[in-house]
Amino acid sequence: PPGVFRVLCMGASTTEEGPANDLTYPNVLEYLSNNKFGGQHIDVINAGVSGMNSLKHKVKLADYLALQPDLIVVYVAVNDICHDLFKLWVKDAEPWQKRLRESRFLNNHFNAWLLPGEERMVGDIRRAKMSNLRFIVEQARAAGVETVFCTFAAPEPEKLGPAGREYMDCYTLLEWGGRYVTFSSYLRALALFNRETAALGTETGVPVIDVAAELHGGTDLFGDICHMKNRGIEAKARTIFDRISPLLEDRLSQRGLVP
Repeated sequence: PPGVFRVLCMGASTTEEGPANDLTYPNVLEYLSNNKFGGQHIDVINAGVSGMNSLKHKVKLADYLALQPDLIVVYVAVNDICHDLFKLWVKDAEPWQKRLRESRFLNNHFNAWLLPGEERMVGDIRRAKMSNLRFIVEQARAAGVETVFCTFAAPEPEKLGPAGREYMDCYTLLEWGGRYVTFSSYLRALALFNRETAALGTETGVPVIDVAAELHGGTDLFGDICHMKNRGIEAKARTIFDRISPLLEDRLSQRGLVP
């Protein structure tokens, strides 16, 4: 509607999440924005759908653009890594890696050696994942819509303690990476994914909000390797708000919606 700047939050369960609609990060972001700038000029849409990855967002982009957003905030990584890339990397392991990983001890303590090296990981992330994000940026820009990337946050091992670390390892094995992937390997892949997201932002001129660097916590903020508790959701919303606030102020000023 006239007089409204619309933000669309693109993501999966880590965008959808919250015990109630009012406590999701997009809703907190909307509250913080309107509270700062007054009135109801900021409309934030929670477009998070559980299980989505970058390819599915690419396919669904026309639906997002049909909502006529002015800005798209992208928060993705875990489904791309755990549901796609890890499956590929586990399947393509060398015969000696497949043989050694059958030992639980070797798999747990030397997991990094039983998965591809950094060069292969980065190549696959760029080819299979960053290409989707680049498409989203280009198509959104062609429609007159701005985009912002966020790096993806995870629990910090040093803040977990022994019990928390054991839980994250167990949950990674049961729900995310599968029997041949450890929590440490997930963090390694995520660091590369975040690095490539930041590089793509520089390449395309898209602002990057380093959520991963701002959220420092263990089980006080996170319920598992990616999903957040209320404190984490609010902290993520505040981090994103702090970084896009100057952009919102500029765009609202251009439209004469703030002094």
